[in-house]
Amino acid sequence: MRMYCWALGIGSAAMTRHMLIRAENEVAHVVAEAALPTEAELHDALTNHPQLIPAGDIGLGDTLVVGRESGLAAGYADLVLLDDRGRLCIVSSACWST
Repeated sequence: MRMYCWALGIGSAAMTRHMLIRAENEVAHVVAEAALPTEAELHDALTNHPQLIPAGDIGLGDTLVVGRESGLAAGYADLVLLDDRGRLCIVSSACWST
């Protein structure tokens, strides 16, 4: 099994942060955090890599993004996830800057 770590940042930061990335049975690498300057880029990253969303922390299984900017009765959901047991999760994200 391979293990990967990903860093997501939105906006700008005064100091570059770094993280250690290590895949099983491979040499570790230190990489600089890279910002995702727009909310659309964050949505793209989460859509392409839904495992970045800590769905297990709220009791969900493996997830798949099934909707982006989806219209709801109360407004729009940034992302709509479906887990491997058919449960829905609505994700809202926001950009911040310092």
